[in-house]
Amino acid sequence: MVLVLDRDDRLEPSYLEKVSGLLRKDPSMTAASSWLHTFGVLDAVVRPQGGGITAFLSRNCCPATHILRRKIWKQCGGYDASMRSGFEDWDFFLSMLETSSDAHIGILEEALINYRTAPASFNVRSMEKRLELMDFLIHKHKAAYQEHMVQAILGIESISMSRLGGWEEEICHGIEKNQTLSKASGDFLEHPTYGDGGMAAAVRIASLKALSH
Repeated sequence: MVLVLDRDDRLEPSYLEKVSGLLRKDPSMTAASSWLHTFGVLDAVVRPQGGGITAFLSRNCCPATHILRRKIWKQCGGYDASMRSGFEDWDFFLSMLETSSDAHIGILEEALINYRTAPASFNVRSMEKRLELMDFLIHKHKAAYQEHMVQAILGIESISMSRLGGWEEEICHGIEKNQTLSKASGDFLEHPTYGDGGMAAAVRIASLKALSH
């Protein structure tokens, strides 16, 4: 087994024992990690879920810091050195999960990684190129995306619905508290998106707004 330790992370003393224990119990598990506790700009517990290839097609479900089986690293060829803009860990996890049909990545439901956050961190900057990087991943792992196209699309849609729902709830909360809406929220109500649930959300918000007045 090999520990990959991201430069922004530090480990709790029990990380190695507990996370490697997941791999010892399950031969089909290619890698394992844990939840993260962020410090610095953001103080939160981030809870990635791990899973098989279908879970990883719509998002990265494992921290960059993880423990993997060395034989899997050899089998899939390791990291892609050409990926200088980010997402190289996501690409690596997809490559590992493509090695067998029952391959999966485990996550210990305990925050044993302490992850430093900063406004200009590499991870934050890489999100500015998310569409470009995802285009690269989809083409590189084309066979997996083709085989599991339905799950990949539904996974991305579920993320979109969750974020739209959270935004709607936040706007409704502001209306109930008689707070001034942000420009982005005001623009959304004036020109709601169509075909993605946006118009339905705007109708619900406008109905609440009418009742509150």
